[in-house]
Amino acid sequence: MNTNELGKQIGRNVRAELARRGKTQQDLCVLLHRSANAVSRRIRGEIQFDVIELDLIARYLDVPMMTLIGVSTNDVAGGARPDDADREVAS
Repeated sequence: MNTNELGKQIGRNVRAELARRGKTQQDLCVLLHRSANAVSRRIRGEIQFDVIELDLIARYLDVPMMTLIGVSTNDVAGGARPDDADREVAS
């Protein structure tokens, strides 16, 4: 998954979690101290959310940050798990 795809996925996940909780992008504007345009661009994946913003959003929505990121550990690590190397060496 490239950075652009990840940004769009995060935006979709943030939008979905906002909707589940009856919150709006305007609520996010207030939380992040950002303009409506800036938040909208982040939701659309044109601009990346930074880690601090994602942490604030996750806490505000009471969800784990990984829920917003929405990728599995395998996606992040390129498919390799930390213990895979140990298995290969031990074989």
